[in-house]
Amino acid sequence: MRRTQPFRQLSAILPAIALSAFVLGGCFPDTNVSSENSFPQGDGTGSGFSDSTAGDSSNTPSQPNQVRVSVQVPAGLTEGEPGRRNLVTTGEATLRVDRVDANLNRIQSFSPRIETDGNDFILTFEGSDSVPSDLDLVVTASVAGHNFRAPLAAGSRHVRINPFTHYLIERGLKELSQSDFSRLKGCNQTLCLQTLIWSPLADQVQNFEIDIPSNSSPATSLNRLEERADFADFVDQAIQNLRLDEDQLTSLEAEGIDASAFEFNAIYFSAELNQALDADGNDSPAFWATRLPTVGSQTNKEGTSFAYPNLTIASFALELFDLNITSLSLDIPFERYSGDASSLDHDTNAHSTSPGPAFVRNERYLTAVRPVLQTITRPGELTIGWALDPHFMDAWIVGENDDPKALLSSYFHGGKAIQLSGSSGNFQRQQTREELGVGSFEINLARTSNDFNFSNHLASEYNVVGLELRADENGLPGSVRGRFGRWELTASGALQGDGTEDVEEWTLTPDTSTTDNGPQAINGSFDLDGIEQARTDSETDGFRGHLFLNAPHLGTANEANIQPSGAVEPSGNLMAFSLDTPNDGNRGQLFQIASAIPESEPDLRGAYRLQGLILQADNDGSRIQQLNGSCLAIATSTTELVKRGLEVERARDTGSAERPTRLEETVLQFEPVNGKYDEGTFEVEIENGTTSVLQGMVAEEDGSTLVILKRTEHSLGILLGFRESETPSDCE
Repeated sequence: MRRTQPFRQLSAILPAIALSAFVLGGCFPDTNVSSENSFPQGDGTGSGFSDSTAGDSSNTPSQPNQVRVSVQVPAGLTEGEPGRRNLVTTGEATLRVDRVDANLNRIQSFSPRIETDGNDFILTFEGSDSVPSDLDLVVTASVAGHNFRAPLAAGSRHVRINPFTHYLIERGLKELSQSDFSRLKGCNQTLCLQTLIWSPLADQVQNFEIDIPSNSSPATSLNRLEERADFADFVDQAIQNLRLDEDQLTSLEAEGIDASAFEFNAIYFSAELNQALDADGNDSPAFWATRLPTVGSQTNKEGTSFAYPNLTIASFALELFDLNITSLSLDIPFERYSGDASSLDHDTNAHSTSPGPAFVRNERYLTAVRPVLQTITRPGELTIGWALDPHFMDAWIVGENDDPKALLSSYFHGGKAIQLSGSSGNFQRQQTREELGVGSFEINLARTSNDFNFSNHLASEYNVVGLELRADENGLPGSVRGRFGRWELTASGALQGDGTEDVEEWTLTPDTSTTDNGPQAINGSFDLDGIEQARTDSETDGFRGHLFLNAPHLGTANEANIQPSGAVEPSGNLMAFSLDTPNDGNRGQLFQIASAIPESEPDLRGAYRLQGLILQADNDGSRIQQLNGSCLAIATSTTELVKRGLEVERARDTGSAERPTRLEETVLQFEPVNGKYDEGTFEVEIENGTTSVLQGMVAEEDGSTLVILKRTEHSLGILLGFRESETPSDCE
């Protein structure tokens, strides 16, 4: 009983923690994203839309021992209130609450008091001061002869029973063993995966914008979702994390009872391959696009400072409760460009996540389920709601847990651009204008202190890897360029020359009329004017690790109009850039990572987990490949790449894009890295009908982090490699 009161106090503290994280994360007042007063769309089951919320808005009962249940089934199965994703909410259902075993067989039944509230149900667990939350508790709804299931352990205490939660049970929970059940339920530590993963997952699957065909049975619905590789991969990652041992979990360290905030400059690159839809919902030509980050600023009596793009991590050490809680939020304003293939471009939008829990896995990854906030833009006469699917962040930590220098990650998520009707506070979804497929890099570099001396921390030479995408008006990747080489810096931190003398570059175009049309060397076309750090006259200057690449207005009367295009972390070892590359009015995006050349030659042998993005164009079409779960085994006598992930393809003959599908697993045997290493870089290749080349650079002195340019005759991409074992055979 002595533990009861502190945990009641904790339940009061947690909302304040979330609020603190939100305040730290902030917003971006200088952008054009809608900031009108709009309200949540009821309980998340209807057709309403609001910005600055995730799609899973909930209607939580007032009593702690109650849970609200909404039964949502595919349209056509029964009568009900129409909502999003072609589901209807119905009160014509019979509910049952059971405890199940690993085979999903019932082993215990519960008898909560069930009352109706419109089309919803309120379940009250009498004799208990809370709703049971074990992961083996399942709610089943019987509707028109069909059974759909959901976890009882929704973090919001609003259970939505629908095809998405049915998938969690049938394709997720069923993958766990009985020993997994016992271990997860028996957790008595601060960080419990059942709380960190399973409960949020039951809520977050409600954010996926995937339409379920009318009259779909539970089995048909499962097959529909299984075919969507992005949704299936999201659930797979969650289940894999549920299998972690408790000793593999920690949090970012904070001392005492105060909150520690880790602030990062976020360097963001994305490639979109989207399916446009006409007024009748039929496919129109698909198109490529890129997102150009813009910079938000904050102004107060001390002056103006650059605030966004940024990632904020708040770590709260509460000694009274023996708790260390980590929460993170992301704000990245951007403008999208498709070469005018889409009429929805140009308005400032945002890729932002709501504050949520995170944990450190195996002392090297910061892991979190991240819901993306909805936004509203107004291109022309239209009002467009942007609803993005959640994604799993598994960011590699560079540095120590109590002093992270960088977080490196790459991920994919889908979503929709939806035409809205109505007005502020009462927006309603109309037809879908675009189905989105977005592959991204997110490089978060720790912000420097205000007195950071730029030139004292930079090395004289850096290896550099880059990737550029410029979409064209025909919906194609008009130009994809890759670069790999070296920069030399002056004592003041400027580039020697224009930064292209020691850099190789390749171009990939969609013109594949001949099969041998591949990358061609080009020179000097990136127009780099140098790396510089600007400073203000104020002691509280806003340039905290911000860098300017290709910034001709520095030092002129127009200096106030420029924006940072990159950042450096405090040690000066790692830099990253995401910048606009205009050409004849058509804007592209260049993404570059630069790493100081290590002083000694590290041993690169081991098993590296890979995340990354590959852009392809050939005679059959063009595609984005997002690697996740891939592995690179570097041994003494061989280098093996196991390629896994998902892809979105735009067919050359039809111009339509497929929804995300799984990549067929392939294994490529490259020549050994041994003997190919030179001043922090290596290059290996394989001839297998076509030439595949890996050009890599070391991004940490010990060789644990690699950045790799992968190229073939018809593809260019960047891979991030994180060493998880020093034994190459551990590559799975």
